[in-house]
Amino acid sequence: MTATIGIGAVGIILPGLLLPGLSWHWLFWIPLVITLVTLAGTWSLVRESPVRPGGRINWLAAVLLVAGVTAVVLGISEGGTWGWSSGGTLGLLIGGAAVCAIWCGAEAASGNPLINVRLMRLRGVWTTNVVAFLFGAGLYAAFAVYPIFAQLPESAGFGYHASILAGGLYCLPMSIPSIIVSPFAGRLAARIGATAALVLGTLTTAAGFGYMALWNGHPYDMMISLGLMGLGFSIAFPTLLTVCVHSVPAENVAETTGMNTVVRMIGGAIGTQAAATVISGRDGLPTRDGFTAAFLILAAFAAVAAKFVSTRD
Repeated sequence: MTATIGIGAVGIILPGLLLPGLSWHWLFWIPLVITLVTLAGTWSLVRESPVRPGGRINWLAAVLLVAGVTAVVLGISEGGTWGWSSGGTLGLLIGGAAVCAIWCGAEAASGNPLINVRLMRLRGVWTTNVVAFLFGAGLYAAFAVYPIFAQLPESAGFGYHASILAGGLYCLPMSIPSIIVSPFAGRLAARIGATAALVLGTLTTAAGFGYMALWNGHPYDMMISLGLMGLGFSIAFPTLLTVCVHSVPAENVAETTGMNTVVRMIGGAIGTQAAATVISGRDGLPTRDGFTAAFLILAAFAAVAAKFVSTRD
């Protein structure tokens, strides 16, 4: 999974290669084509499992989950424009949270849940899901915030005034540890324990964000920060799944890891929008203080994640 994230980070440089000769629409058309090719390849090459566990998709639960998360993300997105105390913002945030609570209750009582939230009663499950949420928030927010910082114009008074291509290249140090280190994360966990490895990964990630909050005057600062983050993610993500898998009986492994992935993606959606809101001033333009606050918040997310690491190896 971390190798996928690392290789995916390379995609950040693609806009710099495409935009000079193509319109921005191709930034969406090309991923669409790649997705369709991947879908066709999966359909034709991946063998169907002979196991048929039964059950059906709980569409009501899916609608409730999407509605709740969408409302919260939209509330965070528009809070700076509408005002955080406005009826629209509060309505979306409170309403979204209420829908998510209803979804949790419905899933807990359902005989055919979309996500088996009853597993959250296990310490090893809920703690790893908290870590996944916080890490997802940090990871996807980084993909959004760092390129913006690098590409700020000279008139902003900070940032690196980089081209789209250069801004993407500055982000490559994040992908290198993900490709190189992640295959050895299992050995590290076996040597020092999964808990210790996961704490090491989370704190290394926090150090990466913290570095950028304190030192960001030169492009190499950004590359050092992203290198630390990539190293932290490379250690933490494989270990996180190990702890998650070891926390449940064998028959619950698939749904537990699936839940962890969903939680990470939800964290990414909320974290990205929250970071975008924090970096913007009252006029909607990015500010230096906003970026500093965003980096510190993301560092805090990673540090707090270390506190929720399960004690079960």
